[in-house]
Amino acid sequence: MSEPTPNISSYPLCKNALTCILSESNLIERIRADVTTSQSSIYSPSKNPQDFNSSKAIDGVQNYSIDSCKCCSVTHGPIPSWWQIDLGQKYLIGTLKIFGRAAKYNYQLENATIYAGNVSMKPGVNSNKMKIYNVPSMDAMTRNFTKQIDAIIAQYFLVELNQKELTLCEFKLYEKGCDIGHFGSGCLHSCHCSDNNGCNQVTGKCQTPGCKAGWKGEACAEDSNLIERIRANVTTSQSSIFSPYNNPQDFNSSKAIDGVHNYSVDTCKCCSVTNGKSASWWQIDLKQKYLLGGLQIFGRAADNNWQLDNATIYAGNVSMKSEIVSNKMKVYNVPSMDAKTRNFSIWFDAIIAQFFIVELNQIVLTLCEFKLYEKECNKGNFGSGCLHSCHCSDNNRCDQVTGKCRTPGCQAGWTGEACEDGESSRKG
Repeated sequence: MSEPTPNISSYPLCKNALTCILSESNLIERIRADVTTSQSSIYSPSKNPQDFNSSKAIDGVQNYSIDSCKCCSVTHGPIPSWWQIDLGQKYLIGTLKIFGRAAKYNYQLENATIYAGNVSMKPGVNSNKMKIYNVPSMDAMTRNFTKQIDAIIAQYFLVELNQKELTLCEFKLYEKGCDIGHFGSGCLHSCHCSDNNGCNQVTGKCQTPGCKAGWKGEACAEDSNLIERIRANVTTSQSSIFSPYNNPQDFNSSKAIDGVHNYSVDTCKCCSVTNGKSASWWQIDLKQKYLLGGLQIFGRAADNNWQLDNATIYAGNVSMKSEIVSNKMKVYNVPSMDAKTRNFSIWFDAIIAQFFIVELNQIVLTLCEFKLYEKECNKGNFGSGCLHSCHCSDNNRCDQVTGKCRTPGCQAGWTGEACEDGESSRKG
């Protein structure tokens, strides 16, 4: 069963603990009707188990005198004592706040341990839990603690104390808001949504469906680089090979499509580097024609970025090594780079190509990664610029290069491999 998707657009997210506490955007306050709480036992001196049950720790009443308010959760049973909350689904949490008992009874919370997890953590049920906080020693003046967490995804929180009495007067949680374009534990994952708005903080799913060019997947976090998919079939070549260690494999042409994103060639040996006597070039042969809509190119770090500056990128359907052919289509001029700008993306208007070549008018060309992205025309179109029409009987997309229908057969009135020959075109 899939988990429900939190609506992240209907409430403010917290960038830091102070923002959360000042605005009192306690998550539990908002979702209280959907959460469940439980505890190891219930203290019941008046024989009424409702007086100090687990729900009292999320009732919104901040009063430290349990005898007068009966607004705290209190256990009185086997060791260890515990209290647990199930939020009903996963959230990205950045802060918690916990309230204990007043005066001389503060020992009923101090030294408790708080855990987080995505399954129930009741003792004996699950030992796989993540410790996030140890409640320090308390005095008569200190009855609550705030703990900022580094953006964790959790559905359950457990408070555990190694004695019979655990008193918890209030438990609060505050969500973490990652910067736009990030999500997940520690906000370490990236989403690339087409509308440049935030994605779901837990799953990364875009609020408005659709990914930026070059990305795919529910969270738009999967690089749709064509070369990654067909790497075993392509060939690369370059004008010369820089080989300071007498190992020509260190900086050969294949290093520009190895999938390693590292700009320090000396440490990673993951870039293609030339060292010839004249203009340098690097070329890739995709082995067949593709309809392409973009490319991404990565250069060297820091003060060596000149080794890709002002390079020119060409596309074609035959090899374009400068001594073989001069008929090539220019698609991009790499602009001047600085220490912070080491890669460039260019999106173009649907070109058909099998070969790409990078040329630089100097002896050293360093290319750390080269990526290509396919273009998908609207249904019923194909070819350069998506300017050609196909009329397949199944109304599905045709081959983006040739226009050939994937399921044989044309719509009525159309013929040809691409089903683009019709009565009107013949009369014209």
